[in-house]
Amino acid sequence: MQTFEQIWEFSRTNSWSWGYPTVVICGVLLLMALSCIRSPAWRRSLKVITAIVLTILATEFAGLEIIEKWQLRRNWAAAHREQLTPRQQDALITDGANLTLGPMFSGAQAAFIFLGTGVVLYILRLIALRISASEAEISEMR
Repeated sequence: MQTFEQIWEFSRTNSWSWGYPTVVICGVLLLMALSCIRSPAWRRSLKVITAIVLTILATEFAGLEIIEKWQLRRNWAAAHREQLTPRQQDALITDGANLTLGPMFSGAQAAFIFLGTGVVLYILRLIALRISASEAEISEMR
Protein backbone atom coordinates (compact mmCIF):
# COMPACT_ATOMS: atom_id res chain seq x y z
CA MET A 1 0.00 0.00 0.00
CA GLN A 2 1.36 3.41 -0.93
CA THR A 3 1.64 6.28 1.51
CA PHE A 4 0.59 9.86 0.83
CA GLU A 5 4.20 10.89 0.23
CA GLN A 6 4.76 8.02 -2.20
CA ILE A 7 1.67 8.80 -4.28
CA TRP A 8 2.58 12.50 -4.19
CA GLU A 9 6.02 11.81 -5.67
CA PHE A 10 4.76 9.09 -8.01
CA SER A 11 2.19 11.43 -9.56
CA ARG A 12 4.77 14.12 -10.38
CA THR A 13 5.70 12.18 -13.52
CA ASN A 14 2.75 10.89 -15.50
CA SER A 15 1.73 10.10 -19.06
CA TRP A 16 1.61 13.83 -20.00
CA SER A 17 4.94 14.85 -18.44
CA TRP A 18 6.69 14.71 -21.81
CA GLY A 19 4.41 17.27 -23.49
CA TYR A 20 5.42 20.63 -22.04
CA PRO A 21 9.22 20.23 -22.30
CA THR A 22 8.90 18.79 -25.80
CA VAL A 23 6.84 21.76 -27.00
CA VAL A 24 9.25 24.26 -25.45
CA ILE A 25 12.36 22.57 -26.89
CA CYS A 26 10.77 22.21 -30.34
CA GLY A 27 9.63 25.83 -30.14
CA VAL A 28 13.12 27.11 -29.43
CA LEU A 29 14.55 24.99 -32.25
CA LEU A 30 11.82 26.14 -34.63
CA LEU A 31 12.46 29.79 -33.77
CA MET A 32 16.14 29.22 -34.48
CA ALA A 33 15.31 27.61 -37.83
CA LEU A 34 12.97 30.48 -38.74
CA SER A 35 15.89 32.87 -38.24
CA CYS A 36 17.32 31.58 -41.52
CA ILE A 37 14.48 33.13 -43.55
CA ARG A 38 15.82 36.13 -45.45
CA SER A 39 12.62 38.13 -45.83
CA PRO A 40 12.19 40.22 -42.65
CA ALA A 41 8.39 40.33 -42.96
CA TRP A 42 8.05 36.56 -43.35
CA ARG A 43 10.63 35.85 -40.66
CA ARG A 44 8.96 38.11 -38.08
CA SER A 45 5.43 36.99 -38.93
CA LEU A 46 6.28 33.31 -38.73
CA LYS A 47 8.15 33.78 -35.46
CA VAL A 48 5.20 35.58 -33.86
CA ILE A 49 2.71 32.98 -35.10
CA THR A 50 4.99 30.15 -33.94
CA ALA A 51 5.42 31.66 -30.49
CA ILE A 52 1.67 32.19 -30.05
CA VAL A 53 0.65 28.73 -31.26
CA LEU A 54 3.33 26.94 -29.26
CA THR A 55 2.51 28.93 -26.11
CA ILE A 56 -1.09 27.75 -26.41
CA LEU A 57 0.08 24.18 -27.02
CA ALA A 58 2.48 24.30 -24.05
CA THR A 59 -0.33 25.60 -21.84
CA GLU A 60 -2.58 22.75 -22.96
CA PHE A 61 0.06 20.09 -22.28
CA ALA A 62 0.83 21.58 -18.87
CA GLY A 63 -2.88 21.53 -18.08
CA LEU A 64 -3.22 17.88 -19.10
CA GLU A 65 -0.22 16.95 -16.96
CA ILE A 66 -1.57 18.82 -13.93
CA ILE A 67 -5.06 17.32 -14.35
CA GLU A 68 -3.68 13.78 -14.45
CA LYS A 69 -1.45 14.44 -11.44
CA TRP A 70 -4.40 15.90 -9.56
CA GLN A 71 -6.65 12.95 -10.44
CA LEU A 72 -4.08 10.42 -9.20
CA ARG A 73 -3.74 12.27 -5.91
CA ARG A 74 -7.49 12.83 -5.54
CA ASN A 75 -8.31 9.17 -6.20
CA TRP A 76 -5.77 8.04 -3.62
CA ALA A 77 -7.05 10.56 -1.07
CA ALA A 78 -10.67 9.50 -1.62
CA ALA A 79 -9.76 5.88 -0.94
CA HIS A 80 -7.61 6.67 2.13
CA ARG A 81 -9.43 9.53 3.89
CA GLU A 82 -8.72 8.11 7.35
CA GLN A 83 -4.95 8.21 6.77
CA LEU A 84 -4.78 11.89 5.83
CA THR A 85 -3.33 14.31 8.36
CA PRO A 86 -4.49 17.95 8.42
CA ARG A 87 -1.23 18.96 6.74
CA GLN A 88 -1.81 16.47 3.93
CA GLN A 89 -5.40 17.68 3.51
CA ASP A 90 -4.09 21.23 3.21
CA ALA A 91 -1.61 20.05 0.58
CA LEU A 92 -4.48 18.53 -1.42
CA ILE A 93 -6.46 21.77 -1.22
CA THR A 94 -3.43 23.72 -2.43
CA ASP A 95 -2.99 21.17 -5.19
CA GLY A 96 -6.57 21.90 -6.27
CA ALA A 97 -5.64 25.58 -6.66
CA ASN A 98 -2.69 24.47 -8.79
CA LEU A 99 -5.22 22.78 -11.07
CA THR A 100 -6.49 26.23 -12.01
CA LEU A 101 -3.37 28.38 -11.87
CA GLY A 102 -0.70 25.87 -12.91
CA PRO A 103 -1.40 25.81 -16.65
CA MET A 104 -1.55 29.62 -16.77
CA PHE A 105 1.86 29.93 -15.10
CA SER A 106 3.34 27.25 -17.36
CA GLY A 107 1.96 29.00 -20.43
CA ALA A 108 3.41 32.32 -19.28
CA GLN A 109 6.75 30.62 -18.67
CA ALA A 110 6.71 29.16 -22.20
CA ALA A 111 5.82 32.58 -23.64
CA PHE A 112 8.76 34.18 -21.80
CA ILE A 113 11.09 31.44 -23.05
CA PHE A 114 9.95 32.03 -26.64
CA LEU A 115 10.17 35.81 -26.22
CA GLY A 116 13.66 35.53 -24.74
CA THR A 117 14.76 33.25 -27.55
CA GLY A 118 13.40 35.69 -30.11
CA VAL A 119 15.22 38.63 -28.50
CA VAL A 120 18.51 36.72 -28.30
CA LEU A 121 18.22 35.65 -31.94
CA TYR A 122 17.44 39.25 -32.96
CA ILE A 123 20.50 40.55 -31.09
CA LEU A 124 22.71 37.86 -32.64
CA ARG A 125 21.39 38.82 -36.08
CA LEU A 126 22.21 42.50 -35.44
CA ILE A 127 25.71 41.60 -34.27
CA ALA A 128 26.27 39.43 -37.35
CA LEU A 129 25.05 42.21 -39.65
CA ARG A 130 27.33 44.79 -38.00
CA ILE A 131 30.33 42.47 -38.25
CA SER A 132 29.64 41.78 -41.93
CA ALA A 133 29.17 45.53 -42.57
CA SER A 134 32.47 46.28 -40.81
CA GLU A 135 34.26 43.63 -42.86
CA ALA A 136 32.77 45.11 -46.05
CA GLU A 137 34.04 48.58 -45.09
CA ILE A 138 37.51 47.22 -44.35
CA SER A 139 37.66 45.38 -47.67
CA GLU A 140 36.57 48.56 -49.53
CA MET A 141 39.42 50.52 -47.92
CA ARG A 142 42.04 48.15 -49.28
